[in-house]
Amino acid sequence: MEGCAKTCESRRIDRFLGWGSRVWPYMWFVWVAVLSLLPSWKREFHTKGPLHVPGHALIFAVSAVVACRSAQSVFQRVIRCAAVIGFGCGLEALQSWIFRSRFEWDDVVTDACGVLLFLLVTTVVDSMRKNRYPTPEPGDDLVTKVAGFSQRQPDLSLAAKSRREAGGAVERRTGAHDPVL
Repeated sequence: MEGCAKTCESRRIDRFLGWGSRVWPYMWFVWVAVLSLLPSWKREFHTKGPLHVPGHALIFAVSAVVACRSAQSVFQRVIRCAAVIGFGCGLEALQSWIFRSRFEWDDVVTDACGVLLFLLVTTVVDSMRKNRYPTPEPGDDLVTKVAGFSQRQPDLSLAAKSRREAGGAVERRTGAHDPVL
């Protein structure tokens, strides 16, 4: 019984702190907020250096990854990315209020560019993956798929027209229905 209790407890801890946990995204955003609002951190790391713009873009691209890791559709991804951009705007507003400085629109634009770059790359990769491995329809074979025909599309070739005409003649003579149509 004691072994089971230890196993169950370790599973709970793994579920709480594991990669599938819902805690990590919140911890990421709290970390970003705290670091962006600490005045000592800003002075110590000289946040207005040559890595300022790439750092903003990278942090917010990673934030978009964190926010969109469980998104099921492009629409959900867009909504979550908009929320990350809103988070960046809120942080900039807090910084200008706390530090009595001007609102840094260039930082907001850089944050948004990082998020939109993530969204663009993810959408392109997803569409390439879907086009590379299309889901086959029942009854489709590779030749008709590559040729651009599907069983749902009518075959308008001359041979099909002549078969229909011949089938129509048979139907008129025998009264039977043509299964091709």
